[in-house]
Amino acid sequence: MSVCGKIVARISDGEVRMIRNMTKVRAFRSARGLASGAGRQVPWWGLALLLLVTQQAFALEFVPSDFEWSTWPAYCRARYMVSGAGEKSRYAGKIPPVVVQDWQHKLEPVWYGLHHYCAGIHLFTRAMHEKDRRFALNGFEHSADEASYTLARSSESHPMFAVMLTLRARAYFELGHFDDATADFKRAIQLHPEVPDSYAAWGLLLRRSGHLPQAREILERGIKATDGGTAELHYLLGIILTDMKDYAPALEHAKRAYKMGYPLPGLKRKLQNVGHWTD
Repeated sequence: MSVCGKIVARISDGEVRMIRNMTKVRAFRSARGLASGAGRQVPWWGLALLLLVTQQAFALEFVPSDFEWSTWPAYCRARYMVSGAGEKSRYAGKIPPVVVQDWQHKLEPVWYGLHHYCAGIHLFTRAMHEKDRRFALNGFEHSADEASYTLARSSESHPMFAVMLTLRARAYFELGHFDDATADFKRAIQLHPEVPDSYAAWGLLLRRSGHLPQAREILERGIKATDGGTAELHYLLGIILTDMKDYAPALEHAKRAYKMGYPLPGLKRKLQNVGHWTD
């Protein structure tokens, strides 16, 4: 296989779409400038190589703050330890090799590019707290790109595939790519209906969009599909039902959420304010 062929073989259909839609990918802005300065066009496979290198380089440069490190899932800390960035960071050696190996064994189908997804988690959170909308959009774009990189190199048979799709869907939503977000949520639930993250995130975003009946339906599906639901799913459904002034089932789901250990008091307070919380 030629060098170009090997490059193309490593790039997913989604990445090819990003390559061809040059206005949406940060790497191509530089590529266009290089091409213009040189007085010639850069072939699409050259842009593909630039995207590949840019994505690889970003993961090698990402350094979490101490707070981000502490709030990362354990598997992210383990994967970071054996990434280029982690090996050179102040966190080097914090995770015992045996723990890293254990996580690698558990997550082998998604391990190769997992550190990109993990970087995408914090890129998304940083973007959510960014006051400058331009920088926020750039952060959401980066987060989606990092999730896409990992998804393209992971097996969809593993439940983590649905979790990664959910992160990308959330980033797409913040970017205003609502059809892409919906497609990722649907795919995540179709592939792994037992994973609660997708229902929770989709339900919240539907609520933000004012689609309360649809949010209710998604969360009810999630509770059914996850064998009785999680504390978060019951809590969120209670919030939606309270918004819809359907207080009796809202109280029922609130009680279940708190019995299961949900820590936030917001739903209880909402029900107290309308006289529907009973101790």
